[in-house]
Amino acid sequence: MRRRLLRSTLVLAATGAVLVGGGPAALAGGDHGHGRDVQTVHVVGNGTAASVDDDHVHAGTVRFEVSSVAPAFSAVTMFQLKNGATLDQFFDDVRKEFHPTDLSVRAEGTRDARRHATFYGLADVVPGVPLAVTENLRPGTYWLMDLTTPPDPVNDPPVTRFRVTGGGSGGDGSRHADVRVRLTDDRFLAPRVWPRAGTWWLTNADDTLHFMLLQPVQPGTTERQVQQALEASGGGSVGDLADPTRPPVGSEVISPGVRHAVDYDLPPGRYVLLCFVADEGDGMSHAVMGMHRVIDLR
Repeated sequence: MRRRLLRSTLVLAATGAVLVGGGPAALAGGDHGHGRDVQTVHVVGNGTAASVDDDHVHAGTVRFEVSSVAPAFSAVTMFQLKNGATLDQFFDDVRKEFHPTDLSVRAEGTRDARRHATFYGLADVVPGVPLAVTENLRPGTYWLMDLTTPPDPVNDPPVTRFRVTGGGSGGDGSRHADVRVRLTDDRFLAPRVWPRAGTWWLTNADDTLHFMLLQPVQPGTTERQVQQALEASGGGSVGDLADPTRPPVGSEVISPGVRHAVDYDLPPGRYVLLCFVADEGDGMSHAVMGMHRVIDLR
């Protein structure tokens, strides 16, 4: 769920980034023991679609190793339809949320998307900087897509079906977490200092959709400067505060009550956490409403 301006900003930032790791095989943040004892699915985004090497797993703990072969950036999103919704309805919701000018249509898109689907992430990634996302999944049919660009007005975006069957139990990776982030009241509750490599555990304790982008910014960037830049851009970019030498990554759209853990390995420096989902009431991006938090990775 993004504004077009945000997408173009991320593509530019990712294109100029100095990437860490050796490619899709280089797992973010080690694996903290996850990879040796849970089901693992490799997910690859190409800027248009997301593919998997295994589309059928058992219920319980699943580790998704997410990478990108796109020219710059992939927004790999996993969702499950609910309340009898169809994929066509869901695609219409997303098109509304991406409306280029009408805030009321964007707000309607967010409301409808929350009603018609449950979002589980997965991750925003750039080539050479994978993330590993650990989820605890129940049986059912899930769908994966690369939501890097807004859906075409006529043609539906490609999706990949992912099936979870049988019984099973497990954790969501929280016991391995180095950093815990809580989304509530349209704010990030998170430490100001994170390790440069480790595991963040994200939980959406709010009543609306959110996501969490880690946008690299210039040294010394303050919350006030971020707010001013967001207001100047209309809520879709931090402008010249962005540091194009480091990669932007993050947790994709996540529904209320959903949580997951993400292994990461990033260059040290200052970042800002951002959520650009359109508000359900007035359609403004959550970021310009104050949903941002400056952090340092050391």
